[in-house]
Amino acid sequence: MRTIKSIITAVALSSISATVLAHEGHDHSHWSSDALHILFYSSLAAVAAAISFLVVKQLKSTKANSKNKEL
Repeated sequence: MRTIKSIITAVALSSISATVLAHEGHDHSHWSSDALHILFYSSLAAVAAAISFLVVKQLKSTKANSKNKEL
């Protein structure tokens, strides 16, 4: 459980960036805007998938360990 908390904390802290919060905004009519938005949201989806994978793996491991101790 500690591992999950540290992973969540690391993701939360790394998602806050002073550089991102410092700019005024961006132009949605620029030619690269669509590609950059796709890359950005794809990276968010990849992070969510990785966290989900790690959580499921940790839960299965914990469940298997508790089942082995009962035997």
